[in-house]
Amino acid sequence: MTKPSTTRLRALVWIATVALFACGDNEGTVIDAPINIDAPMTVPDSPLADAPSRDARPDAPLPPDAPVGPVVDAAVPDAFVIPDASVTVMKSFHFTSGTDGLTATFTSQGAAMNWRSDDGAPPGSLSLSAIMPGTIKAISSQFTWEDWGVPHGAQVVAIRMVSYKRRLAGIFNMDHSWAFQLVGADNLAAHDGKDGAYMEFTQLTHTIQPDWETVDQGLPTCVVNPPYRASNTPLFVKLWYFPLMSGSIDWRVDEIELEIIYIPS
Repeated sequence: MTKPSTTRLRALVWIATVALFACGDNEGTVIDAPINIDAPMTVPDSPLADAPSRDARPDAPLPPDAPVGPVVDAAVPDAFVIPDASVTVMKSFHFTSGTDGLTATFTSQGAAMNWRSDDGAPPGSLSLSAIMPGTIKAISSQFTWEDWGVPHGAQVVAIRMVSYKRRLAGIFNMDHSWAFQLVGADNLAAHDGKDGAYMEFTQLTHTIQPDWETVDQGLPTCVVNPPYRASNTPLFVKLWYFPLMSGSIDWRVDEIELEIIYIPS
């Protein structure tokens, strides 16, 4: 076999060199590496409209009508003056022999409401406990202002929580708050108040309380909204408890005293 001449070898080397440079740019980078052209350059933000609402998630930790947001007093645009002719009547939840008609209609996993005969001031109280974040919602049976002692035909203009007693019986690595309100048959708040709709809505202590604490300061007088002032208005009590984080907690409430202010017919 005849060997190629030196001139032919040089020509082959030159052709190969030209071909090599033809496959790169002036800086020698490779331009024919495989590229996944289907992959997006960035991950777009999900449209806000596509985010599921709280109402659309049946397994959400809070029911749709749970109070949300910071605990703040709602601004009252016009001061309401209680007439001099007004009369008051009291309604109490003492829990001495049971839950006084309050039923836990929603409890998150790991949460419970129980009546305690062995604790209270006097004995008998509600215990709200949890080991996970979530919600306890307790509701009364339907009643009217007349069932609470308001005479037929009167107009109820205001209501306030005069006092209540509370005690943190146990806690580990959790936070909590509670709220109390009245709603109408339409499930809307029957009065204004803290955060616009609550006689009480507040964060609670992290310190175990061996003794019962009486709360009788800083509780607002709530104006009853006009659609709910008639003495025969259907109403419901709602009591809320909100445990946060995971651990264990046992908070108790007793002796809730309400004052109803009405104008006789």
